[in-house]
Amino acid sequence: MNCESEQAAAGAMFDAFCKEVLRNTVFNYKRKIKRQSSREVITPDPEQYISARDAVFDVYETDHLVIEFEGSIYPLDNEKLYQSMLTLPKNLLGVLLLKFWHGQKDAIIASHFGVSTRTIRQWRSLAIVEIRKWYQEKEVEFSDTS
Repeated sequence: MNCESEQAAAGAMFDAFCKEVLRNTVFNYKRKIKRQSSREVITPDPEQYISARDAVFDVYETDHLVIEFEGSIYPLDNEKLYQSMLTLPKNLLGVLLLKFWHGQKDAIIASHFGVSTRTIRQWRSLAIVEIRKWYQEKEVEFSDTS
């Protein structure tokens, strides 16, 4: 009997010890948080201050293929897309650039060109068809030379 009671007492002492350790850990954690909030200003990580939107990217004509439209420069990395966009009339090119590079809505683009939003949608559709047709023609040329 003595052995069982000693084991029970040891178990009870171990439980009490574990509870005391947990209680002290929680107390220390709460004290640390309270001290930090009264003495420190908690800020997010420095990496969060750096965003691609705020960054400045140098655009060199030698690094990209460049399309100019109304005084702005639009860099392209895809040579085939660059070549196909050079074949577009200025109004179709402008619609694509304002929509996909600047993210402008059709109404703003329409007011820029002085036409209706339906015309802008038609021009954008026509521009995409022209680019697709250019790609198909060049694909045939490339397959003939191969």
